Amino acid sequence: MMLFRTASATHVGSVRSVNQDAVYESNDLCAVADGMGGAAGGEVASTLALETLTAHFALGGLSSDSLERAVTAANSAIYDASLADVSLAGMGTTVTAFAPVATADGDRAAVASVGDSRCYLLSDGEFIQLTNDHSVASDLMRHGQLSAAEAAQHPQRHMLTRALGVARSVEVDLVEFPTVTGDRILLCSDGLTNEVTHDDIASILVAQQDPTAAAHALIDAAIAAGGHDNISVVILDIVVGDVGPTERALASLNTSPLPEKMLLPGDDLTGAVGAVSAAAILEQRDVGAAAGQVEDREEDAAKRALHEATMAASTTFASPVEASIRRPRPFTIRTLVFFGLVAALTFGGYRFVGWFATTQYFVSVSGEVVTISQGQPGGTLWIKPVLIETTSTTTAQILPSRLPDLLHGVPQPSVTAAHRFIANLLDEQHAAVNPGIALTTTTTSSWVPVWTPPTTVQSTTTVPGITTTTVQVTTTTLPATTVPTTVPTTLPAG
Repeated sequence: MMLFRTASATHVGSVRSVNQDAVYESNDLCAVADGMGGAAGGEVASTLALETLTAHFALGGLSSDSLERAVTAANSAIYDASLADVSLAGMGTTVTAFAPVATADGDRAAVASVGDSRCYLLSDGEFIQLTNDHSVASDLMRHGQLSAAEAAQHPQRHMLTRALGVARSVEVDLVEFPTVTGDRILLCSDGLTNEVTHDDIASILVAQQDPTAAAHALIDAAIAAGGHDNISVVILDIVVGDVGPTERALASLNTSPLPEKMLLPGDDLTGAVGAVSAAAILEQRDVGAAAGQVEDREEDAAKRALHEATMAASTTFASPVEASIRRPRPFTIRTLVFFGLVAALTFGGYRFVGWFATTQYFVSVSGEVVTISQGQPGGTLWIKPVLIETTSTTTAQILPSRLPDLLHGVPQPSVTAAHRFIANLLDEQHAAVNPGIALTTTTTSSWVPVWTPPTTVQSTTTVPGITTTTVQVTTTTLPATTVPTTVPTTLPAG
């Protein structure tokens, strides 16, 4: 029979304003969830995950199958909630859960995980990561396409390939192992492992015997390192284990590949931590300065290989969960057609409004003067009317009955029509003031002959003994001249 005591702690961190992590601890089940998505989506997802997980596990009994089904039920609950509420669309969460279960070989511990929240085991001086991170970089490393050093620097090291609630179904990792009295088990969100290296985590767990003190010490260490994310931990101390120390092969519990080297502080991001002895941790600290040059050369080699590793990641590995969580969908032909139609409709609407707003002219009044404007009085949407002409006609020259219409604007098809309309207004006023006889000046053409004095030409011819004088008169008539005359005409009034 397994007996254990627990402690937990969670903190919003130094940067975030909302804690989207959730923790749960009891004698039957302990869990950590790290939510993500939207303003409140992550908080809802992590809380809903643990509520559903605990309820279904309690009904299913203490078995590994029951724990896996409970995690699957939590995935469905989050997925359905995101479909029912548009504000929660795209929410999801990681989960790592521990439970004592009964098997044919006796009592065992079971750990279920989805995402990059982790479970560690500290036993007999060994610190082991029991879960695999479900991230792009970690998956590539497990497939042999990246080394631990390359994975620690990979641009997609935080991009998840699995999470609860982002798809209708989810694959759950399940680990089963016997416990030994004195084991210490840690469940934590990546807010701890992104800030605190695995050797520092191990040192704190070794130094702090009380689980509550150890939980708070881990939180304090993450905040001191920056606290860029929410931080959550659950610590379980096995008081009575399932088997003795010699009955368990500790090395067989390590599910993560061994790192090629100890990572620098803050680089433990990918789940590349293998079994590391506590003595080796202390020794590594002592010789760290001497090994600095070797590590620098290894870092340079890792950087040179990073580009090739990144290209391999983008071409040889793809996951629908990864795309649904982080990566926007690429543009498709349908998307381009849709945006093209929207652009065409928008442009057409813009042109129509412009045509409608400027196709007519309006005769109106500005103060005491009659004006001609192009465009609707007061404007249409963003298009304002344009003043075309301020005429010499005043409101005093127009019948008072016409002024209300002019105040609102009288539409005309052209400027010429507007001038004709104003002329008619003047005629109406003139006829109203002179109802009797109206004098009209008519210009007529008449042909009036113009007389000019005759021209006298005198010539003298002399013949010996006789002198003869001849006089010739020449008369010139000029063409007629047009002379305007005023003819009084009697017209009926009105």
